[in-house]
Amino acid sequence: MSGGTNQSGDGGSGGVGRIAIRYSTSFSGSSSPTADSAYAPNYPYSIFISDEIPTPNAVGYTPLTWLADLNTYGMVQVQTRTGKSNNSTDGTWEDWKPETNQKTGGCSAPNCLLLESADTEGNWVGTNATVSDGDTTRNIDYFEDENETTSGNTTKVVTSATGGYAEATISAKDISSYDYITFWVQANQAGNTIKFGFGESAATEQEENITIDKAAVWQKVYWDITDIPWDSRNTVTKLRITSLGTTVHTFRFDNVTADRYLTNEKGSTITSTPNDYTQYRVVLTTTDPAFKPKLHNVNFSYKTGYKTVQPDNNTVRLYNFTGEEQNVRLEAIVFGADLAEWYPVDDLSIEAGDVVSISGGKDEAGVPSIKKADTLSDQRLMGIISTRAGVELGIPRDDRRLVGLSGRVPVKIAPDSQSIQAGDLLTSSETHPGMAQKATSPGFIVAKALESWDPVSPTAAIESFITVIWADPKVLVDTDGDAAQIVDSEQSTVNSEEEQEALDPEPQTLDPAQTVKILPKVEAEEGVFARLTVSVGAVFEGIRARTAELASAFIENLTAVFVKTDVLEAGQVRVTGPQAGTAVVLEGETRVFVEYPDASGESKVLLTPENPEPVGFEIKEGEGFDIVLGEPAAKDVRINYWILE
Repeated sequence: MSGGTNQSGDGGSGGVGRIAIRYSTSFSGSSSPTADSAYAPNYPYSIFISDEIPTPNAVGYTPLTWLADLNTYGMVQVQTRTGKSNNSTDGTWEDWKPETNQKTGGCSAPNCLLLESADTEGNWVGTNATVSDGDTTRNIDYFEDENETTSGNTTKVVTSATGGYAEATISAKDISSYDYITFWVQANQAGNTIKFGFGESAATEQEENITIDKAAVWQKVYWDITDIPWDSRNTVTKLRITSLGTTVHTFRFDNVTADRYLTNEKGSTITSTPNDYTQYRVVLTTTDPAFKPKLHNVNFSYKTGYKTVQPDNNTVRLYNFTGEEQNVRLEAIVFGADLAEWYPVDDLSIEAGDVVSISGGKDEAGVPSIKKADTLSDQRLMGIISTRAGVELGIPRDDRRLVGLSGRVPVKIAPDSQSIQAGDLLTSSETHPGMAQKATSPGFIVAKALESWDPVSPTAAIESFITVIWADPKVLVDTDGDAAQIVDSEQSTVNSEEEQEALDPEPQTLDPAQTVKILPKVEAEEGVFARLTVSVGAVFEGIRARTAELASAFIENLTAVFVKTDVLEAGQVRVTGPQAGTAVVLEGETRVFVEYPDASGESKVLLTPENPEPVGFEIKEGEGFDIVLGEPAAKDVRINYWILE
């Protein structure tokens, strides 16, 4: 059997093919037809700038807070600035803070470290590139504080081959505490056309590709370096900027720094000067572009009103930020320890330390005038002339003096004064006008001595505490508020030993400083005593008092509302016989009945519960009376009663 003839052939044209190329920095080779290349932008950072936020009349800010998802590799940091106008680009606003502008000297630790200013092109050496002085200025909205008005203060690079670069060697810089490498760049090719690198011995140790957003436009670059170990960036000496574009590539750069801004999202202090408008700038970066941080909100509040500023040791200023006309007064305590007010004088010799009194006249403004006090215990005593008051009232003038009204001031002491001990009362001197002396008799005093004074070795003045009142130096006031007069121990108000023994069967030995002498007649209604307590024997011709507590007394005639005494001997006592006792309202009850057959509509019942309770009574004629509580007793309540007819 015979077979067929062997044949061969081809499959024909395969058509036009496509080759996909994935590259990081460059590719080489050719294809037919020619391959088309494209780039995927690398965006490891972004910037958000807020509107101008009205903060009218601001005098301070609360800490800045924000909420963000960092998404593992992300970081968010913030800057702020303030201004008077509602246009932050008009050139009048304050620089961004924390400041990072080395052009104005704002680049300083801990927020900024200058690595290379690029002002001098000779600091950079080109490889497959020509390095020259910059030839363009920079004016970018929202970065006004970093504008460059001198074209020569930038560096220009023109590459002659792909991968051409400019490199600088700098003195060792420790950037381990910083979070960004930042610089300005302008390139004539858009896309992933620039690479920046740095290192401690070689500039290729750490590198980052930069996406140029738009050709021939300045842009600020933020390179997040927080993923680089600290010990790989604590002695940086090399910087390099490389072209990834086509063979001939022109680019310019400026101001290479290491930066760090506000980082505490739970509360970062705003250092911008408070003003009518506030703006913030947020830098969002990532060390892995596949993971990007998200910002949700930024919060702060501001304070308005008034502000005080002390520009120097002798000046304090009060600012009104309310936006309205206000009548304001600034009170500043400077060294002084007293309250004083300005008063007019006719005698211009009046000076600090003088004791002054009311003269009776007034100046043209209707302010009462003063003069040196010139009578003993002058009832017109006003105060003491202050040296330098802590708080001043009134308006100062050459014909006015600052009168200390309260507090501590020095006071002049008359040479003929008796010895003074700290705590003694001081009054005006009759022999030395304008001076004080120890008060030895009842009358008006001007101050209490804060230190001692001795006529043997006198000083011109002593410290005193202003106290303008009427006082009796010989009257003591005990802890109960009762008054007594100091006497010698041998003084006695008992006329004989027999009488003393009768009044005080067990006499006690009293300290002379505690022995008291009560005047023969006491009239409480006239302001001497509302309550009279006598701790030693005494004889009275007449007593008139609200309450008198006597340990022992012999009284010829006594008229009283209430008398409490251990022994009472009286020729005539006009007090009707009372019925007194104690009743108990039991727990849970509201009333208790007290039997008193003489009860009538004219009976008066005085009730005193041992603990404060709302209490009343109801008379039942011929039987007695009910004591009534306002609510059931929480526990047994004892109530003292007294019936008056």
